[in-house]
Amino acid sequence: MEGGGARGLQNAAMHLRKACNHPYLFLSTYEPHDPEELIRASGKLELLDRILPKLQATGHRVLLFSQMTRALDIIQDFLVLRGYAHLRLDGSVKAEDRGAMLEAFNAPGSEYFIFMLSTRAGGLGLNLQTADTVILFDSDWNPQADLQVCMGGQGERRGVVVVERRGVVVVERRGVVVVEEGMSRECGTIHAWHPPTPPLSSLPYHPPPFRRRTERIV
Repeated sequence: MEGGGARGLQNAAMHLRKACNHPYLFLSTYEPHDPEELIRASGKLELLDRILPKLQATGHRVLLFSQMTRALDIIQDFLVLRGYAHLRLDGSVKAEDRGAMLEAFNAPGSEYFIFMLSTRAGGLGLNLQTADTVILFDSDWNPQADLQVCMGGQGERRGVVVVERRGVVVVERRGVVVVEEGMSRECGTIHAWHPPTPPLSSLPYHPPPFRRRTERIV
């Protein structure tokens, strides 16, 4: 493939996360000789190419979140390549345009199968309850950020499935540890300020609003 010059490597952790997502993130521009290179170059994108046809065939509506707008650029090229009708919302979208995009996605019989969002732009204040599947292309090290985006799609028909794309590499495993430690500290702080709750066995059962599934990529 042909591409622009490599970007600097000042922030090691961030660039390791880029390597987990897609190697083209290190290039200013890219023009693969074979369009399929775009997919084969990334394990995450290759797995996405396998599961999206199944989700579409079974009538699911998908929200896909990423921390990186550059990663969304690459994913959007992939969606165009495969012919998926999609919408995209990130920090560059004007406030007045967001409402129109939400209406288009939530409309009965909407043609849009997948809605791409940056985690920070799409984590709060969006009603996307016609979606029943949330794909986290990469996780946020702030545990509340991922939780908020998962709650964005509650699934009017059958709840919501959360799929995380996680590489089996140190930087992403470390990210999971940081998230779990943060949530553990948060729970400890909250319980310290509240009296003990009754045993779970005495409380009515309420199913969780979403099921979380992690896809590990070698």
